[in-house]
Amino acid sequence: MESHVVQNSLIGTPQGSIISPILANIYLHPLDLFVDKLKRDYDKGTVARRNPEYRKLESQRIKANRNGSFKLGAY
Repeated sequence: MESHVVQNSLIGTPQGSIISPILANIYLHPLDLFVDKLKRDYDKGTVARRNPEYRKLESQRIKANRNGSFKLGAY
């Protein structure tokens, strides 16, 4: 429809028509799937290992806390 006059088109759906967003979604769906796969592959990773020295000190702190000999600020 142009200037309130209906005109038949041989070249396809005119831009701005009611069906235009639906056709764009259908056409771009494979791209959406591809980008989603790239994102999932990029986000996949491993959890960083904890520092063994920190784990040792943490274990000592937990044991001292259980025994009642843990004091804040005492080194």
